[in-house]
Amino acid sequence: MSSLNYLLAAALTTAVSTVAIAQESRISGRIINAETKRPAAGATVTVTDRQGEVIASTLADEQGNFSVSTNSSGLVTVTVESGGYQSARENNVDLFADKGTIVDFALRPLDDIEEINVVGSPIATSRQGSITSRTLSREEIRRAPGTAGDIFRGLNALPGVNATGAYSSFSVRGRGPKDNIILVDDIPFGRTTHFDNSIGEEDEVANGGRYSIFGQNVVGQAEFIPGGWGAAYGGLNGSLLKLKLAEGNRDTPFVSGKVDLAGAELLYDGPSGIDDNTSLLLSVRHYDFGRLLDLIGAKDVGRPVMTDVLLKTVTRIDEDTKLKVIGIFAPEKNTRDTSHVVEAEAPLDYMLFESKQDAGALGVTLEQLVGDTGEWRNTVYYRFGKENTYQGEAFPELSDSPKDPDAIPVEERIISSREDEKEFGWRSDYSQDNKFGRFQAGLRLTQISTDYRQSLSRDYVQYVFDTDDYRPSEGQNYILLTPELYDSAFKKSGIRGTAYLDQSFDYGSVTVTPGVRLEYDDLLSSTTVSPRLQVDWQVNERARVNMTGGLYYQAPSMLEIAADPANVDLDHERTLQFSTGLDYYLGDNYSMQIEAYYQDMDKLIPDGDRVSGRLFNSGKGWAAGFDWVVRKDFSDRWSASARYSYNKTKIDDGDGNGYHPSKFNRPHLGNITLNYELNENWSFGLQYQIASGRPSEAYIIHEDVIPESGLLRYSREITDSYFGRNAYFSTLNFRADYQTQIGGVRVRAFLDIVNALNRSNIDDVDFSEIDGLVDNEGMGIIPQFGLAFEF
Repeated sequence: MSSLNYLLAAALTTAVSTVAIAQESRISGRIINAETKRPAAGATVTVTDRQGEVIASTLADEQGNFSVSTNSSGLVTVTVESGGYQSARENNVDLFADKGTIVDFALRPLDDIEEINVVGSPIATSRQGSITSRTLSREEIRRAPGTAGDIFRGLNALPGVNATGAYSSFSVRGRGPKDNIILVDDIPFGRTTHFDNSIGEEDEVANGGRYSIFGQNVVGQAEFIPGGWGAAYGGLNGSLLKLKLAEGNRDTPFVSGKVDLAGAELLYDGPSGIDDNTSLLLSVRHYDFGRLLDLIGAKDVGRPVMTDVLLKTVTRIDEDTKLKVIGIFAPEKNTRDTSHVVEAEAPLDYMLFESKQDAGALGVTLEQLVGDTGEWRNTVYYRFGKENTYQGEAFPELSDSPKDPDAIPVEERIISSREDEKEFGWRSDYSQDNKFGRFQAGLRLTQISTDYRQSLSRDYVQYVFDTDDYRPSEGQNYILLTPELYDSAFKKSGIRGTAYLDQSFDYGSVTVTPGVRLEYDDLLSSTTVSPRLQVDWQVNERARVNMTGGLYYQAPSMLEIAADPANVDLDHERTLQFSTGLDYYLGDNYSMQIEAYYQDMDKLIPDGDRVSGRLFNSGKGWAAGFDWVVRKDFSDRWSASARYSYNKTKIDDGDGNGYHPSKFNRPHLGNITLNYELNENWSFGLQYQIASGRPSEAYIIHEDVIPESGLLRYSREITDSYFGRNAYFSTLNFRADYQTQIGGVRVRAFLDIVNALNRSNIDDVDFSEIDGLVDNEGMGIIPQFGLAFEF
């Protein structure tokens, strides 16, 4: 059985939670200007129930603070209105008896041309970047159907995004999961998933990990930008995802515990108990999937074990100064020994492995308001990731008792891999209004220490290979890894420095924002300059047009550099991006966005020879397409969105074979999401996604490829990596939430079903050299049920 069952193991669980809550029942928060971060004094706050009846209202004070009490409980809507600002609304504020709920708002200033009051999100984000950029709130993340408790699986409703659910990852506009910038509270943190081993099948490594380190309720905000982001961000070319851990409830402590078949979780969300001005979010969870895999008959997968500890404190030192601290610690261990091998069924798998990883980060951010419009943010952080992985092989056919784990001959640690990376960083960003518009500038300075090693204990046969991979003769139907060619090490420390600036120029309804990013990379001995430009035009009270263009660089990964000593000469991949889009308000809570884009790529690093590991910047390519989205914000008990994305990405590896589709290219992507509240007890979510299949391979199966070994072994020769396409991808996801009050206890339950129609969506191929069988790996139905008691 494939390691795809990691997801199945994580999802087939029943959870029971308990929550302790106290203090006064009220809604409070702070309202600020989204651009200057100054208080929006005197704003009107209105609370309405699900029938649209006003149940409470108040005015914010001079510091933008508000507090309002109500006798109602359950879901309510909070709307904020203030002269000169776009109104904002939070639709899913959950009120509890004797509990204080915090809802903060950032209001976007109205342009002079805007005459109607379009209602926006309570969290207004920068307009820099693609017009199809989207910000998800904590409640939207939690209620999204089809997540199976994993935030990255819930991004598939976003423009240009494909998240199949098979991996805890996503691809954007034909680029791969490894091409996405992911920041956690502005700290670069690439190890966001578990069980993403550096040794394994090529697709396994490229697709990303199996399980996110973020529980469903710890991310307070996710801002997604599919392209055209400003000069403040760089390093990768696919997309930008900025995650912010939720801030603890400043009013009331919230403690929850969850126990299921795989492990347990504990969450604290409330005041720190040490300082009145400090809130605390602390999440701890531990999962041992081995026990669950045994129960569901998937013991052959192995024993994956993971732990996640996430912490965030927010201290308001004064009205102009805020201090934030985050901590992440995410160790994991994954083993497969002979006790798992004997459980394997066709196709057989005799591989042994052991992997241990420790990853984490610690960051401190000081946010200060300067003068009337300035903001200065400084972050210092330490990030680390250390992983040791070993692969070996069992030989049951050489044993007189092939089903006895202790009687099976083994050879452990044939392949060894070590990844050790540490980074100390400082990030400083300053922004301020001036007579032209708004000025932004920043510095990034990091000290990186890397130690990447890979080695072989002996010559080792690989049974999956490309026709072009090195073989001494065409009659050799396998490839041979040798220590002389395979062993490699990259150990180096260096400085990476970045400086950027943006200056917007306001010309009535048009804002032009040029910017530039300068990067120096001591590890690669390179310097890059990235100009960026954005034009934003508020055409009228309903329509906004956005155009972006810029140069983006992507550094080769440390694994790519470490694969061969000569790879230290690899250069940055380069992409020239252009986009233009329209945001149109249709009225009555309906809006539409459409955006076309083009990307010209060169100096790409195609997959290299599997024997030598040597890589070159020999590739080039282009991508073109458009994203179209129609959304209905929540009103009259329902919300909905529909999107269609078209993408064509062509790559030339520089090997003389011409252009081919990119590995993650899906020309057509469609998604419809519907959320409906039947009454105060029941709410439902439904999502249907359909997409073109990924490129498929043409291959030949060879039998008895090493007859002199005395072992029957098969091999799979890939003759064409882009022969056609897999069958189209289709999935229906369903979610139901129920809540009720029984005396002083609130009972909440949910059912989240991924792939409710149990369609077999084929994305990867598993091959067994033992019996020559090919398993077209797919994902079946994945149900998750949760139950909570709140006091």
